[in-house]
Amino acid sequence: MVDAVEFTATRARHPELDKHLGVADLVVLNKVDRVEAAELDEVLAVVTKVADSAAIVTTEHGRLHPGLLCSTGASAEAGSAVLRRHRWRRPQPHVHAAYQSIVFESDEPMHPEWLKAFLDSRPKGVFRIKGYVHFGWHGDRELQVVGGFLRFRPSRSGGRRTSLVMIGLDMSGLEEQLVGCVGEGDERAMFAVHRHTES
Repeated sequence: MVDAVEFTATRARHPELDKHLGVADLVVLNKVDRVEAAELDEVLAVVTKVADSAAIVTTEHGRLHPGLLCSTGASAEAGSAVLRRHRWRRPQPHVHAAYQSIVFESDEPMHPEWLKAFLDSRPKGVFRIKGYVHFGWHGDRELQVVGGFLRFRPSRSGGRRTSLVMIGLDMSGLEEQLVGCVGEGDERAMFAVHRHTES
């Protein structure tokens, strides 16, 4: 959490602040409504440079969508559309109107290499991805992505389906990209997942 009003003065008093920003996955720049546009541009420029691998979210009064920090239930999403055999749900409006979220669900397996390529090339506006991925006979994995952090974990859900919640500012094109990741991968393709899996 960065106070946009006090950032410059706090950074001058505490140079170690740069180290904290440098290892952050997500930076919340708060009180952006209390600084002039020019000053905000300067603060954003510094934060973006120092926290170059982090997702940066601006907020007012500390109002942050909880899905950026923790899991959000798919059942909270409203509306649905069928695309091939994959289900999508668009959300109810959030406190910050710019935030969007998408829930992707599929009973068909995801191809490990194709999914990893999608995760590596996702738009910078996609802040968080959380849920479960079904890799066919390779089993399920829990997935968590925040900023530059990407981790798979073994899953005992036994759901044999993919269910992912994605939150960000620009979600255009994600629908087609994730559908393009559907496919059965062999054991060699799973290396793309094993490299990022916690035991």
